[in-house]
Amino acid sequence: MHRFRSSVAALFLSASVSLAAGCSGSTPQHTTPAPETTTSAVTESPAETTVQTTTAVTTTVDVTETTQEANVTIGAGEEHDDRSLSSVLMKVSGTDGKMKVTRSALKNTSMGEKDTWTIFVYLCGTDLESNGGAATNDVVQMQDGALGEDVKFVIQTGGTSQWRNDIFDSEKSERYVIHNGLSSLVYSDELKNMGDPNTLADFLSWGVKEYPADKMGVILWDHGGGSIYGLCQDEVQDEDTLYLSEINSAFSEVSRNMTDKFEFIGFDACIMETVEMANILASYSRYMYGSQEMMPGTGLDYEALGKYLQRNPGANGAGRCGQLL
Repeated sequence: MHRFRSSVAALFLSASVSLAAGCSGSTPQHTTPAPETTTSAVTESPAETTVQTTTAVTTTVDVTETTQEANVTIGAGEEHDDRSLSSVLMKVSGTDGKMKVTRSALKNTSMGEKDTWTIFVYLCGTDLESNGGAATNDVVQMQDGALGEDVKFVIQTGGTSQWRNDIFDSEKSERYVIHNGLSSLVYSDELKNMGDPNTLADFLSWGVKEYPADKMGVILWDHGGGSIYGLCQDEVQDEDTLYLSEINSAFSEVSRNMTDKFEFIGFDACIMETVEMANILASYSRYMYGSQEMMPGTGLDYEALGKYLQRNPGANGAGRCGQLL
């Protein structure tokens, strides 16, 4: 078990300017408030709920959203396993322009003991860590926030050429559990590509099996590029990135062995709060957290989140929890 603070305190003092610069890594010429993080509720709509959306022109599109079991009929006489393709199937009628969105149904049966939380953090360090120690700083916050047994942070490391602490190994793919104010190494293997959806799926599948909780959240940590470029650019794997289709395939794989949705899926990354991302994550989580704009290099406040959940274990993904993220 380890405490990070003593080995990296000097680094954080020297790196404060670069962390304040945000994802771009450049020093700001003036001080502006941090962009507001948007919380989106992505709770399931009742079957056959119809929503009308209007484009910038004047075209009105009808969207009918339903939930069905895994086997759904896509075309006349054609049945497909919904999860094997995607947990989101969309069809647009060529005659009336109506769109039908079909999601595979997931049960709402808790996977852990009442009033417990596990937050899985996919920590793709990149240059945010190698140049400024931003990831290490957040791990320190997690230790300071998860001071009891009922709130855990479980992290997967990778994606950076150098960790700015004496604990993580940049040549290994490692997993740590943080609770009771300490970090414990529970898994170490050859270095994995953090831009590969199989790495994300393997981490989360392992995590929900080994550390199930009443409520579980996921945070993807790194640079973000929105709906076009995705996030988690592994700097030691030729900047390989998780695109939205790959994020969808990873969560689709993980959800096969879950009896509940994640309480939230969030992004400690820039510009990932998009309607395309929300449409995908609605199949796997009750809430989505992200920013429509740039995120400061210091990222989310993990200490405040951990302490809040410690004091309020029965909280859900809305309200104060959403405000903290």
